Amino acid sequence: MKKIHRFIISVAAMIGTSAAASAQNNDFGIWTEVGLEKGITKDFSANVGFKLRSQDMTRQFERVCGYAFVEYSICSWLKADAGYEYIHKYNLPDDDVIYDEGFEYPGTWESRHRANVSLTASVNWGPVKFSLRERYRYAHISEDGEFAEHEHILRSRLTVEWKISEKCPVRPYVAYELYSWAKADKMRYNIGGKFALNEHNSLDIFYRIQDRVGYRKVTDHVLGITYAYSF
Repeated sequence: MKKIHRFIISVAAMIGTSAAASAQNNDFGIWTEVGLEKGITKDFSANVGFKLRSQDMTRQFERVCGYAFVEYSICSWLKADAGYEYIHKYNLPDDDVIYDEGFEYPGTWESRHRANVSLTASVNWGPVKFSLRERYRYAHISEDGEFAEHEHILRSRLTVEWKISEKCPVRPYVAYELYSWAKADKMRYNIGGKFALNEHNSLDIFYRIQDRVGYRKVTDHVLGITYAYSF
């Protein structure tokens, strides 16, 4: 537990340093997740979970999400997964858009239905594990029930994970993820650690910098905590 406490303190210090240097278009949020994994066979498992995220310096919920997916190990170095997510997402009002009367444009809630299909390849080089995940995502988006749009995204993620020793419960990692289709519109940079608490319980704690490119660039600083129970 002391190692977990030291890691959390280190991540918090990094966030404090980043927040001190933040600009107008920077934000900070806390992303939490709880997941359950059920092994059905040696190579096949089913997962369900719940996500809750904040934004606007943690003053506002950004999304509530429920998901389910299945995962299959094709061979020792390749696995596939497919799943569904339902997301209820809040969009903050734009500072640059106002009504003629001078009132700020209000934030809006939208519903998103997502389908994901992924392939993940991995290779070990001594104590270091390299993995590359390619994920296709389709989303159906409706805002306050007034309109719907369709979104196609390719998410490419490279992760480098370090196995310190057989007895050490912590596995540090770094990861880079790119969102693209017709163009690159989001990038994520992660540093974190996976903690095996016991046979069934684990934690993933990370710090993330997320660059979003739209009509203006926004950088998100995120503290993430994921709890998983497997059985």
